[in-house]
Amino acid sequence: MSVELNTFKSELTQARSQFCGSWKKETRALSNMLRYTKKIDELIRNIWKSFNINEACLIAVGGYGRGELAPFSDIDLLILTSDNASNCYSDAISTFVSNLWDIGLEAGQSVRTIKESIKLAQTDSTVSTNLLEIRYLAGEKDLFYQLQKERRNKIDSEAFTRAKLLELQKRHARYRNTPYNLEPNIKESPGGLRDIQTIKWICAQFCTSLNWQKTLASELLTVEETNQLKRHEAKLKTLRGHLHISAGRCEDRLIFDLQAKVAATFGFKTEGNRRASERLMQSYFNSAKVVYQILEMFLASIELKLLARTNDLKFEKFKKKLWIHRVNVNFLEFRGLLDFENKEKLQKDPSLILQCFSVFQETPGVSGFSPETTRVIWNSRKLMSDDFIKKENIKKEFLNIFKREQKVIQTLTLMHRLGILGRMLPVFQKIVGQMQHDLFHVYTVDQHTLQVMANLERFTKIEHAHEFPLCSELITLVRPYQLYLGALFHDIAKGRGGDHSILGELEVKKFAALYDLEARETELICFLVREHLAMSSVAQKQDLDDPSTISRFAEKVLSRENLINLYLLTVADIRGTSPKVWNNWKAKLLASLFYKTNSYLLKKEEGGEVLSGHAQAEKNRKLNNVNGHAGEEIKKYLNLSYFLRHDMTEIIWHSRLLYEKYLTEKYIVFFKATDDSIGLKVVVYGKDREDLFVDILGYFQYRGFGILDAKLNTTNHGYVLDTFLIDQSVMLNEDILRVQKACESELVQVLNNEREISVPGHANKLSRRQRNFPITPRIELTPDEKEEFYILSITSTDTPGLLYKVARILASYKISIHSAKISTLGEKVEDVFLVKKENLLTENETIKIETDLMRKLST
Repeated sequence: MSVELNTFKSELTQARSQFCGSWKKETRALSNMLRYTKKIDELIRNIWKSFNINEACLIAVGGYGRGELAPFSDIDLLILTSDNASNCYSDAISTFVSNLWDIGLEAGQSVRTIKESIKLAQTDSTVSTNLLEIRYLAGEKDLFYQLQKERRNKIDSEAFTRAKLLELQKRHARYRNTPYNLEPNIKESPGGLRDIQTIKWICAQFCTSLNWQKTLASELLTVEETNQLKRHEAKLKTLRGHLHISAGRCEDRLIFDLQAKVAATFGFKTEGNRRASERLMQSYFNSAKVVYQILEMFLASIELKLLARTNDLKFEKFKKKLWIHRVNVNFLEFRGLLDFENKEKLQKDPSLILQCFSVFQETPGVSGFSPETTRVIWNSRKLMSDDFIKKENIKKEFLNIFKREQKVIQTLTLMHRLGILGRMLPVFQKIVGQMQHDLFHVYTVDQHTLQVMANLERFTKIEHAHEFPLCSELITLVRPYQLYLGALFHDIAKGRGGDHSILGELEVKKFAALYDLEARETELICFLVREHLAMSSVAQKQDLDDPSTISRFAEKVLSRENLINLYLLTVADIRGTSPKVWNNWKAKLLASLFYKTNSYLLKKEEGGEVLSGHAQAEKNRKLNNVNGHAGEEIKKYLNLSYFLRHDMTEIIWHSRLLYEKYLTEKYIVFFKATDDSIGLKVVVYGKDREDLFVDILGYFQYRGFGILDAKLNTTNHGYVLDTFLIDQSVMLNEDILRVQKACESELVQVLNNEREISVPGHANKLSRRQRNFPITPRIELTPDEKEEFYILSITSTDTPGLLYKVARILASYKISIHSAKISTLGEKVEDVFLVKKENLLTENETIKIETDLMRKLST
């Protein structure tokens, strides 16, 4: 490398150091970017001058062309040559680019003539966009101006705009069409910098400038919208700069690993129970929400104001052809869009804002608001003051939105997008963009809340009755609007610290007092908010075959009306946390708890003795369906708890499998796929021995099977009948029948000591979510009421082989596992084991076991 290049390299290193340092000291992005861009311009021009490249022009494109270099952005260049010079200077151009890389500039470049550039731009919107934001650096200026002129004359504005809209649509789809991804891409996600750039590109196509003043002059944005975009653009650019510095690379994803570090450099601090990263993300989501909403209003205007016209005369003819329908004295409808008859009335009568949503909800065929109406509502939202929302007619109008049978969630979602829901319900505004720091929610609190309400409304639609038949039937027995309000408030107090269920109940009481809800309605909604986690907890953590579990839960629920509402809310809530959390196994557990509790409450309402003789009667009822000698055998060898913990179909299956085999000397293993495709049922039968359960789990880990449920039964003659439900998702691409037969043979050989296997160890590699939302394992070992068993509760991050680890530690203390209740919530497990030891554990022994488990699960 020459002395001169070494000098340039040193200057670049110094410039980058100063640039990164300025990001740490300042919060202003634009001045930093301009200073750094100016220095890069100087270095590139100096290197360009050392080559006598005539009839060529050096042009900055992309982010470099806009002067928006983030700390680790790439440098994009266009070397524009005349038709005659394109081949003459290829060696010199190649050396020039190599020199840029030698000094540390990662430059991407293209070498084209004007004709080649325009031809490519006509078929590739990305190239066309690059030519829209070019900036002259060095060389022949005439070529630069000629390229600008050619692009202006030969790129069709309508075709360009439609191409950019298609790009935007595909890009948004990659991010699930929401700004609220918990690890958003600041540049590409909906509501990010690329959306702002898209607005500017489309405006520039028609106004020939990327300047914000020119954008405003295009009449596609109002003054307020333009100012908001400018403010949020500066904020997002600053955030992106801090993200690059924190990552030490070009990184536009605000991933969990970097959120805390970026929050610190951006100036956010932990306040009370709210982490700095949480405050950062809420600030980001608020900006993304504003950008996304302005983008939607902008796009709605495009079709009518630009793409539908080739000149003003044709546009007027187009406008007159619109079929207009008067809905009432204040509203018109055309092409399925609602519009104000006179927008000036809104300033004098803000109640028209809420009326607009009511008319939208009630009018068939209306799918949204016109661009003008959307814009007017968005810009008038501040008219809804604290005094305004307390007016009786306004409160009645708002409550009626929940009570109507059609478009409830569509209306509330539209209100949320336009900032009206937070105005009507200020407490809701506090959870907008609020992250949920756990291992199973993938949405912010406000988006999760709307998703839960949408799930509830889905139960009311006959076209979706096949999805959740029980829910669709039950929701006809209740008043859906009470459920909607329960869902609206169930997480309203998230992020405050303390029990959000209790705090949420207090918010319900305030709302009920303000809106004059009936006492019975208030009581039900308070119950739903206070107990919205109860049904899920009982179903997934407690033994549903134990009558006392059902009686305790029934006493908490109190009535069948409460039970039905709570069941519907629970299903909707779990389905609204993440697409991965809900599964058939959870559905089965919740339905089982519902049916058993409903039966209990029915008997109680009829005045019967609910628990009197229930256990023995249940056993006799099931045995009546097991005929002949098989029934006599299973009745002889299995105890009462077995019959309470297994349903009738399982008992019949077991009796046939074990017929005349109860005294076998060899272990018996059966695998069977469930009818509902939840997983594989596994039955293991044989003489009880030490470490038997550990050996079974070791085989499951060897095979990579996840365990959904385990029931361990000891017979009256010292044998075990253990049943498992294992997740078959790991076998999606395999022949299930072939796997069943192979596993039966292998496990029999392992248990009969005819085959040795090497149980794989796991390095406990954690996901980003697990690393950044760590769960300190919680272990609790307590005796049951009869001091016959111990209840072991474990809450931990889900890792492979967790149950196997637990079983090995318990086996080392000669503790046997009687049953296991496995509950997985995203990447978190909450498992409950019923365990037994011949001699009661002392307090010191209990502490030692808990300590060993804690140590093992923490490594």
